Amino acid sequence: MFARSIGTLIAVFGVLSLCACSTNAGDSSASSPSLNQVDGLDLMADVDPDAGTVVLPADRFQLSENKLTILSTAGDIGITKCARSLGIPMMVSSADPDPVYDMWYQFGPWTVDMAERFAFVPPMTDADMVVNGIEGAPADSKSANDDYVPLPEDQLDEAIEKCSGDPDFVYFNGIDDGFGGPWQEDFNQVYEKTLGDPRAEKVFDDLTACYKENGMTFDSSTPSFVTAADPNRIDEDQVEMAVKVAQCQESTDSIQQLADIMAEYQAPTIEEYAEELVEIRDSQDEALAKAEDYIADNPDAFQPVQ
Repeated sequence: MFARSIGTLIAVFGVLSLCACSTNAGDSSASSPSLNQVDGLDLMADVDPDAGTVVLPADRFQLSENKLTILSTAGDIGITKCARSLGIPMMVSSADPDPVYDMWYQFGPWTVDMAERFAFVPPMTDADMVVNGIEGAPADSKSANDDYVPLPEDQLDEAIEKCSGDPDFVYFNGIDDGFGGPWQEDFNQVYEKTLGDPRAEKVFDDLTACYKENGMTFDSSTPSFVTAADPNRIDEDQVEMAVKVAQCQESTDSIQQLADIMAEYQAPTIEEYAEELVEIRDSQDEALAKAEDYIADNPDAFQPVQ
């Protein structure tokens, strides 16, 4: 979604997986109220319809796209300062975090505001809609990177070769994102397990009935969506249909129920690896605070060299 950072160019970060997580098909006893709090850890799903966000327990230990953007931007400042000291006129592409990328879309549009803005398109900025070829994207979208002056390839290669060891670049791009530990296999299974949980099946049955009442057909291959949904287009028909979907999701409380199930499946894994996960989260929080200060202290890095 965001402009590719310098850190991405030399593959410091691994691929950020959209691990929503899964569940044991048919097992509705994956957790109990006693697991809602483990050593003071919040193992509940936090659903905020106003912001369009859902925070699952695992999300509290794994870096979101916005947080990764903050860290990679700080790292890019480090390599940019190094390059400029060598006479290479590098600048940082301004890829600011955007609240839209904190929106939850695991089960499609679930608030009317989200549906009216995006229809069935995954939430993204107007500029990224244009980049991704979304039909109906605002034609006058201005990218946050419009003033960015990229380096010629030979100068970029030189900057990477000579400055990829910059301490700030290495530090900010080396923070554990929380996705690579032994817990990840369990987290990766949560989504599928949730789909097979009898409680989730009841949620989908309720949605199916609501969709049918509104002239729509539940898409069993993409639960919570409808068969006519188009993730690449925003128009009057798609928005109207997405609003009906969101209203059904709201009336059935589907997202809260599904998020609660997913949280239950994540809880035992977090309990097992709590010490390691808390240590990772603490290092992430420290790095993010440093990154935000570093970005604020170096505004010139986002401007062309005069």
